Amino acid sequence: MKRLALISLLLLIPSVSFAHKVSLFVDVSGNEIELSSYFSDGTPVKGGDVKVYDSLGKAVFEGRTNKEGELHFTLKKPGTYKAVVLAELGHRAEATFKVNGERKEENIKGNMKDTQELREVIREELKPIKEELLKIEEENSKPSLRDAIGGIGWILGIFGGAVLLSRRRGG
Repeated sequence: MKRLALISLLLLIPSVSFAHKVSLFVDVSGNEIELSSYFSDGTPVKGGDVKVYDSLGKAVFEGRTNKEGELHFTLKKPGTYKAVVLAELGHRAEATFKVNGERKEENIKGNMKDTQELREVIREELKPIKEELLKIEEENSKPSLRDAIGGIGWILGIFGGAVLLSRRRGG
């Protein structure tokens, strides 16, 4: 009985633990895809496994995020796709996106430098917005007082059930 009480007491010791929720952003330009993935605290998902599935659920691309949590790739066929990022400790995020098809080759060749510069400017302009979205998501993912009380209720219920079983066994 003392051992059961000790285990129950250890379960009741308050601890703060926040899940590392993963966010996934997908930017599509023609048939080029730029994927960015971050934990709720803004840390990039480094080396996260990425799988992309077509509308039939068939895997059409696999890769890994770089140290900035990004992955760039191309999909040749237009359609609706689902990207799934698997981060450490089983954390996961997914996003659905559409690819409209390839851009015309002459436009790409003629304006490649301008396009790359424009993408860099847009990426820098969007960075504060992404950071703000991550902050909002982090605030929304914190456990509430209701969650804490519910968790304590579960622990007390399990403890009560264990005591009841222990008494019935004559322990």
